Amino acid sequence: MTADTSESSDELKQILGVLLKKDRIAILSHIDPDGDSMGSQVALGNFLESLEKEVLLVNQDQIPSRYRFLDPHKRVKRSFRAFRPDLFVVLECSNLSRVGKLKEKIPSESTIINIDHHLDNTLFGSVNYLDTQASATGEIIYDLLRCADYTFDLNTALALYTAILTDTGRFSFSNTTPRTLATCAQLIQIGVDPKFINDQLYFSHSEGCLRLLGNVLENLELLDRGRYCSLVITRQLLKDFGANPQDTEGFVDYTLFLNGVVVGALFLETSPKRVRVSLRSQSSLDISAVAKLFGGGGHRNASGFILNQDLHAVKTAADQEILRVLEHDCRKKKKAKEFVRK
Repeated sequence: MTADTSESSDELKQILGVLLKKDRIAILSHIDPDGDSMGSQVALGNFLESLEKEVLLVNQDQIPSRYRFLDPHKRVKRSFRAFRPDLFVVLECSNLSRVGKLKEKIPSESTIINIDHHLDNTLFGSVNYLDTQASATGEIIYDLLRCADYTFDLNTALALYTAILTDTGRFSFSNTTPRTLATCAQLIQIGVDPKFINDQLYFSHSEGCLRLLGNVLENLELLDRGRYCSLVITRQLLKDFGANPQDTEGFVDYTLFLNGVVVGALFLETSPKRVRVSLRSQSSLDISAVAKLFGGGGHRNASGFILNQDLHAVKTAADQEILRVLEHDCRKKKKAKEFVRK
């Protein structure tokens, strides 16, 4: 699906029709919020509030400090409290379990609008809008707001630019398209300052965060002749450097900085029996297949999963599967070369 087709336009209008009929709307996104989920929530919330709707932005987890500039008034809450929605909008979630414990608070008979761009989305909503060609859910929200003839304010434009910037790895991932850049150009015309956003996201780390990164990089592990690079962050390391799990967002990207690395992984111990694993890969290698084996998901080159096991067990199991995938990839490339020679 592409956002400029008549079919997608009709589907966006259908979503707008549902939104217009409801008065109390809750907007949810996935656990461990990132730039896309946070930016999409804020932008859609701004739009709905302009329609004089009662809106609650909710996420079970704390918003990482780097994204708090998008929510200066702390509108994003961590529970429903006394709010009783008559509509739930779920953003950037391939399945409803991705909202975490908040899933238990959604009545089974609820109307749910599901908006996402992940290939493995289970279409769990009453109304589903899946655009796998979109670089970010924020790109879809931009199309939705344009379809509604919304007059973009600066805060909404900032939120959407942040969503797209972060989910494309600062326009370096393969999901960056002409549509992506055209959308961001429009947001800049509205008034977005790219330098301001880059400063907020990438140049505002604490001393403890940087020292933690230095320690983690010093102890990186290389396997499979340097094709697989992994980083490990224990709870003790977080404590030693005065950091929290949210501070580590983006650390996994450093695994691909090394020449020759095809797959990178970050193992983050968030509790004694809970480990968050972030995966990255180069070129055509689909690392999301590994994430799915462990109950996770994501994109071809960026995905992850969470396991309620001890760190050593999780890393051992993941390492084994990643090395198997790398071996399969190596054999496939070898066969392709032999075919070309013949």
